[in-house]
Amino acid sequence: MCASVLTNSGSMSKWLKPFLFGIWGLLLIPLIAAILEKWLQEKFFSDPNAVATTVSHNIVAVGQLRWFKFALVFWTGIVIGVSLEWLTRKSDEKKASAFLCEYFRCVGKLLEDGHFDEANREALSWKPFLDKAKPP
Repeated sequence: MCASVLTNSGSMSKWLKPFLFGIWGLLLIPLIAAILEKWLQEKFFSDPNAVATTVSHNIVAVGQLRWFKFALVFWTGIVIGVSLEWLTRKSDEKKASAFLCEYFRCVGKLLEDGHFDEANREALSWKPFLDKAKPP
């Protein structure tokens, strides 16, 4: 199996995705707080804790604010967009890797069998496709 010859573009992608998912995760907290509060009270706490109840109600109240709903929808769109871009990039890398593997397999087999002129012709026939596959 051939190793991918393409690398991630820039260091921004290393921290951007975790950062976006972290913010999005924080925005999801008020949405699940009411469910979590109810579940915890039913399963673990027979006597509701006043501090926990107050905090939980405040978190749920934040989730009902108009700006919060906008921020959640906005960040959900960003997370979906970044995820789709990442999946597309990974798919393109796999396609490019498979293409190069096929090229090396064909030309390599001809070289291995001692058909040097034919390997040269085969390599030249792939040149237009390899030129298209070069990164910009």
